[in-house]
Amino acid sequence: MLAIVSFSFLFYGMMSLAMYPQLFRLGYQKGKIWGYYLPAGIICLLYVGIMEYDALVKGGLFVTELLIFASEHILAVSGGMLALGALLLGISYALSVQIYGKREF
Repeated sequence: MLAIVSFSFLFYGMMSLAMYPQLFRLGYQKGKIWGYYLPAGIICLLYVGIMEYDALVKGGLFVTELLIFASEHILAVSGGMLALGALLLGISYALSVQIYGKREF
């Protein structure tokens, strides 16, 4: 359960970081749609697809095996999530600076 909650917080943080370059380029309304709602919808559809595939083909064991793997390798999974978050933050910052620098006031 803790892994699912942790992943949810990481997902929300990643979506927020991915949204900033879109906000600078398109403005708030369009940036929120293209940078947050659309990717979140795609991720939700992907999640539903994986759950349906897991239930129909593997009998519901894929997610269970994934959580067991994550709990057995907690340091690697936590480090990977931290590294992925830091990488996304760096990319988001670089894109935001580049896009914001091109704006004329």
